[in-house]
Amino acid sequence: MQTEEHRSWDNPIWTMIAWSVIFLGIGALFLIAASRKTVVIAEGVKDGKHSAELQAREEIPLTLLSDVQDGKLYVPLPAGSRADQIYVENQYLKRELHVHLRDVDPSYYEVHPVYGDLSHTMSSHAYHTGEELVLILRMDAVLEYRTVMNGGTLEIEQQIPSEAYQLLVVLDPEEEISYQVASCVALYLNGDVRIYLNSMDENRLGDEEMERFVKDSGADLYLRIGTTQSEDPSEYGISAEIGTLYFLPEYGNAQLADAIVRGAAISTVNRGRGVTQAPEESILWKMEIPSARVSVGYRSNAKEAELLAMEEYRKELSQGIAAGIAEAGTAMRQ
Repeated sequence: MQTEEHRSWDNPIWTMIAWSVIFLGIGALFLIAASRKTVVIAEGVKDGKHSAELQAREEIPLTLLSDVQDGKLYVPLPAGSRADQIYVENQYLKRELHVHLRDVDPSYYEVHPVYGDLSHTMSSHAYHTGEELVLILRMDAVLEYRTVMNGGTLEIEQQIPSEAYQLLVVLDPEEEISYQVASCVALYLNGDVRIYLNSMDENRLGDEEMERFVKDSGADLYLRIGTTQSEDPSEYGISAEIGTLYFLPEYGNAQLADAIVRGAAISTVNRGRGVTQAPEESILWKMEIPSARVSVGYRSNAKEAELLAMEEYRKELSQGIAAGIAEAGTAMRQ
């Protein structure tokens, strides 16, 4: 025989109330979890035009507080901030960290300052574009950043490049065609390889600045990428130049150049013309790591110039160069 208490739960109204309480409890748990969850923030990329427009705007002072030495920066976020409103940009050529925050009032950081480990931070300021607030921190070194959104705070871990990647490669394109080739190389490499790409805009590093950047970044390989102009319009193919016979201990400029030429020639089914010595004024002579200049083709050859203008062919070049870099990395780790 059922008791009165048991019979009360058979009432539809009591059942509805019970389930409502359960669902409200589950919803509250989800809200608590969402407020505390950690979200990885992807690194963003902005072109040179955006950078120039940003520099033209009035600087906003940005106060920083140094209170920990844990290698991290902490950026407080306004209530309701979402991961899709945030991205972090590593402006490595300028040694700057840019944090882009959409729909944030500049006055927020007057009350809620950025804080953390400022051992690498030289200066800071911000710009407001009308749509987003950009926090800019100028560093004293080339760094890598790992960013997560942890509740209401953006946590940015600062890392020395060699601690974050197994192989560091600097690509230095000479003109727009070679830039388009170089910019796709990273697509064909594993995530343990970091590509640093010189730009073709106002942020481009000259030879002296590039030499410093290679040393400061701790790069393992340097590769200049260009094309060739010849008086003989029949000449074609892929070639390389090297400077000093640097080796580490048995892998050096010649081996790197050979791997790159061979990889690009195989990928494009083109002619590999071999390796020659670079002119004495070339930056290659100043490098203290395996370095080479690769010519991806002859602009003076009508057929090859036509190929270089094709996106698919440039991707094949990128894939071949990536194969050469991967081969070099494997050889250097042995």
